[in-house]
Amino acid sequence: HELRTPLNAIIGFAEMTEGQMVGPINNPKYVEYAGVIAKSAYHLLAVIGDVLDLAKIEAGRLRIDSGVVDLAECAEASLTLISERATAGGLRLTRAFEPGLPPIWGDAVRVKQILLNLLSNAVKFTPPGGGVKLTLRREGEQWATAEVTDQGCGMTQAELVIALEPFGQVENKMSRRAGGAGLGLPLTRRFVEMHGGRFDIESAPGVGTTVRVALPLA
Repeated sequence: HELRTPLNAIIGFAEMTEGQMVGPINNPKYVEYAGVIAKSAYHLLAVIGDVLDLAKIEAGRLRIDSGVVDLAECAEASLTLISERATAGGLRLTRAFEPGLPPIWGDAVRVKQILLNLLSNAVKFTPPGGGVKLTLRREGEQWATAEVTDQGCGMTQAELVIALEPFGQVENKMSRRAGGAGLGLPLTRRFVEMHGGRFDIESAPGVGTTVRVALPLA
């Protein structure tokens, strides 16, 4: 609360200023600056959320509130959240969902976070004109698999090791442009492990990256 509450105030007043809710602003530059403040504060809020989640996991304080979860519904919600960013980046965002996929057993909030983290990374590191695909399918009698494939810059095996470490930063042109705290993949892997699932990643420079997450069926 000590970190989030001041940021929420910054976001609220910045958006009020950008929308000129308490009266007109004669200089349009100030309206533009207010929008930049709000956007930056949202980014910082997301980073703080990731850092706090990682701290809770390390301390054994993060709880998984498990129940029956519709994986396809979580995937649709995540795709909706990322679609605008993909369109703005000139990317093709596609899906392939196996029909009649049975529900999984997990925490719906964390499952959405897993999918959104993977989609966000894929969109972030795929250049304009490339594609990102989300595939859902059943795997045997016990698992449902979510697979995110991108046509991004890709990574070597050595870079994968770095990317999977908390705050790990892979040094290449795309990562310098995209930024980030280096928490997306490590957090996602931890969330998957807390669900009793499996996390696999394949990547090659100039080809792209595929991340597969297997979660237990309900």
